[in-house]
Amino acid sequence: MNNLNSLNWFWSEQFWLPENVTWSDLRSKNGIQYPQFHEFGYTLLVGILITLLRILVEAFIFVPVGYLSGWMDNKKGTLLQRIHSHLFFGFAGRSKFKRVSETAWRFTYYSCICIAGFYILRDQPQFTFIAESFRNWPNHHLPTPVWWYYVIQTGFYWSLIFSILTFDVKRSDHIEMALHHMATIILLAMSFTGWVKEVGFLDELLAIIKQDAMLVRNAVILLENEKESLRKAIRKLKLENGRMKLKIKTLNEKVGKLTNEKLVDVDDGRAPESEYDYDDLNRDFYLIGGIHDPLSLRFEVTIRDKEGIEHKSAERFYWYKMAEKFGDEECKKKLMQAPNVQTAEEAVKNIQKFDSKVWDEVKHDIWEEGQRLKLDQVRWICNLLVLTKTTYLAVASEDKFFGTGWRKNRDESNKPVFWDGENEGGKILMNLRHELKKTHQFNGPQEEEETNTKLREMMRYVWRRIDPTKRNMALGGRVEQFYVILL
Repeated sequence: MNNLNSLNWFWSEQFWLPENVTWSDLRSKNGIQYPQFHEFGYTLLVGILITLLRILVEAFIFVPVGYLSGWMDNKKGTLLQRIHSHLFFGFAGRSKFKRVSETAWRFTYYSCICIAGFYILRDQPQFTFIAESFRNWPNHHLPTPVWWYYVIQTGFYWSLIFSILTFDVKRSDHIEMALHHMATIILLAMSFTGWVKEVGFLDELLAIIKQDAMLVRNAVILLENEKESLRKAIRKLKLENGRMKLKIKTLNEKVGKLTNEKLVDVDDGRAPESEYDYDDLNRDFYLIGGIHDPLSLRFEVTIRDKEGIEHKSAERFYWYKMAEKFGDEECKKKLMQAPNVQTAEEAVKNIQKFDSKVWDEVKHDIWEEGQRLKLDQVRWICNLLVLTKTTYLAVASEDKFFGTGWRKNRDESNKPVFWDGENEGGKILMNLRHELKKTHQFNGPQEEEETNTKLREMMRYVWRRIDPTKRNMALGGRVEQFYVILL
């Protein structure tokens, strides 16, 4: 309590301590050790050391295990190369093995700290009789093993915060987890400096047992490893029907050549690229979506339907047809008067007599009609679509029918392996493009050059996907700066 004189208002003995006890009574002396507030600062240094230890454990234990067990891609280098890569900011990557290694680290730490906690607590009186935690309080000697347990455990939560803010996989609840870890550190600090370390020690040990049981952590490791395989299996089943159609089409063409007869062509007019398997895409695709994307249904551009009614976007046309299908005149009126897309979206949520089964039968055709109207009436968007050539178009939306199942701001949207939607919206655009390319012509080289310029802008700013290589380099730089600042 070196700063006691300047913080008398905070460290009031009447508030913090029982009667007839002063701060001077709680200074370590004569072989009796009491917890001191300044000692809690060591936890930050321990947090940095634990972070470095984690990187070493992942590199020399988890990476070899993952490599030898086939969980990692052997084509990306030898085992020594993978270890070297992991040590030099490879731990900041986004490989499919990353989640497994993160979980394995937590499992290893919690297992060790749980065993250590029982060992340290075995001869403490409060382990068998919790009332001892309050007997003769606060005059309790702080054993050195308990002091180290507090410092290491608090340092571990500091390391979790460091990793969440720098190189851990950004899960949907990473902000909540960071707040949770900070709250845990505050509680540990209060129990340590408030001289109720025995209660805090027991509570922390019970929390480890309750929240991070070994069997649960082990199960999570196995689930993370199998999750990707399960996604692939489900997606292959969904696409099997499309593959069979392509086979029938090929057979029809061969039989037609042999018999000189034109047989019925299956799905005639469909773009070949629309039938691609997600596994075959690699990185050759554009992510469509958002209010700034001209190919997106949500892009604000006025179109006119067959009845001469103007709509501010193809999406509003889609919603208008939905209200019209179920005879909701009030909703149609609100849609036409809505000043922005948010108001229009709220209106369509309350369509009277809406039947999802009825709508499912017609929504594909209405979606296609809205996109077709936009392409027919807005030439520069039509030009832009044609110049995408045969690149696969993926609608980044949580809609499992029209989209890939992921919004553009999610990391999973950049990786086809995670897609679990049908992407019918993207297939509609690819089929319309296939149809337009047969007859489309530019009005001179100037129009084509302007469209090419627009295409490059779209690829750079709107259809841009996060490049894992560049992101890792940037992230590695941030982590390196982080270490330099700390050291």
